[in-house]
Amino acid sequence: MKPGLAALLAAALCAPGACTTVVPLAPVPEPLPEALSWREVASTGAFLGLNTEENSTGSLDGLLFKPGVRVVRVVENSPAEAAGMSPGDVVLALDGETLNDPGTLEALVQRHAAGASIELTVQRGDTAFGVPITLAAVSAAAGQPARTLYRLDPARSRAGWSTGQGGVVLVAAADDSPVRRAGMAVGDVVLALDGEPMRSARELIRALTAREPGERVSLTLAGEDGRRRELDLKLLEPERRLTEFKIPFLFRYERSPDGSTTSVDVLDLWFFELIAYARDDGETRWTILEIFGFDVFSFATGVGELAE
Repeated sequence: MKPGLAALLAAALCAPGACTTVVPLAPVPEPLPEALSWREVASTGAFLGLNTEENSTGSLDGLLFKPGVRVVRVVENSPAEAAGMSPGDVVLALDGETLNDPGTLEALVQRHAAGASIELTVQRGDTAFGVPITLAAVSAAAGQPARTLYRLDPARSRAGWSTGQGGVVLVAAADDSPVRRAGMAVGDVVLALDGEPMRSARELIRALTAREPGERVSLTLAGEDGRRRELDLKLLEPERRLTEFKIPFLFRYERSPDGSTTSVDVLDLWFFELIAYARDDGETRWTILEIFGFDVFSFATGVGELAE
C-alpha cells in the first residue's frame, strides 16, 4: 500500500481519539543579499548605551507585560551611564513616545543624530523622573552590546523584519508567504498595522502574533518611492496534516510533521503481520508477511552516496 493511499484511507476513516494532526511551520528564508547593505547602514547612528528587556512579571503562572522596558545593563562610558541610569530602571517613554519593547526604544534612538538631546521618562521605585541625555556617536562608544539586525516571524507572515527609519522593513519572505501573495516586496516599509504605528520589528511581530491565524489586517506601507498605500493582508492559516491514525490490530499510519518519515502497518497481530512499510528520508523498506519476527518477503531501497 502506497503511503499516499494510506493517508487518504486514514483521513476517511479517522475517528475522534484515533487521529493526531499538527500544523507544520515552514522555515523563513534568510534575508536576500540586496537587503544586507541596507541593514548595515540602518544599524549605525546615535548611541544611548542601554541594554533592555520587556518589562514583564516573569511569572509563568501569570505572565503580564507592564508599560516600559526594563534596563538590564548600562554600557560603561555611555550617555546613559553619564545620566545616572542603573539596571532595574524602567524606561517609560522617549520624548513623550511610550515604550513597550526594546526594539521600539532602539528605533526611536536611531531617529536622532549623534549629539542630539533627548529626554527619557524613567521609573525608579515609585517615582518617575525626566532624564535629559545627549546621544553619542556609535563609533565613539566603547563596549556597546550586539545589535539585532532582523527578526523572524514563522507563525503569521512567514517573513523576516528589520527595524528601520520610520517603520519596519521587509527583508525576507518565503515565496508562498502571505506578504508575497499580498504583493509586498523586499524593501517595503510597514508604517502601521490597523492604524497603530509600528516602530520596531518586534512590535510588529507581537502585534501579528496576537491576531488569529487567517485573520485579515490592514498594513500602511511606504515603498522605495516614498508613496504610502494600504494593503489588505490575510495572515497565515496553515493546513493541518494527519500524523497518526490507528485501528487496533488492523491498521496503523504514522508520519512525522515534516514528512521525513512515514510508516504503515496492516494486520499487525504480535506474532503475525501482513504488510509493513517504512520510509526514512531516502531509505524505504517493505515487508510482506512477517511471522514470529521472521520476514517471509522483504526488500529495501536507498539513495547511493559518492565514495571519497
